[in-house]
Amino acid sequence: MNRKSSLICILFCMCFIVEVVAQHSMPGVPAKISITSQEVVNAAGFAIETQEKEMQDSKGGHTNKLELIEILEARKLIADGINYQLILKVKVNGEEKRAVANVSWEVARKLTYWKWSEEKT
Repeated sequence: MNRKSSLICILFCMCFIVEVVAQHSMPGVPAKISITSQEVVNAAGFAIETQEKEMQDSKGGHTNKLELIEILEARKLIADGINYQLILKVKVNGEEKRAVANVSWEVARKLTYWKWSEEKT
């Protein structure tokens, strides 16, 4: 094989490796993942359940109802466990809202962040 053919072969292999790596989640870099994957559905369900408990009146009065309508976007970050960054469309007592939730899947599951979005659904 001549020098030119060797260089072309090396460049082709490097391009292939870069493409394969880009398609997989790298530690420390959030990667977009399918909103229909079972892991995302489980993380969203856990976030809704946990946030709904947080929203309850501690005096046993008003009960808030939080319902997942749709998972709009999901990202996965691998760092000290697996973290899911979710953008959700939810209903709160019948009113549609958007929320951003981070779910940390370490040894124990925990909702680490919840923010109401100012964007209209």
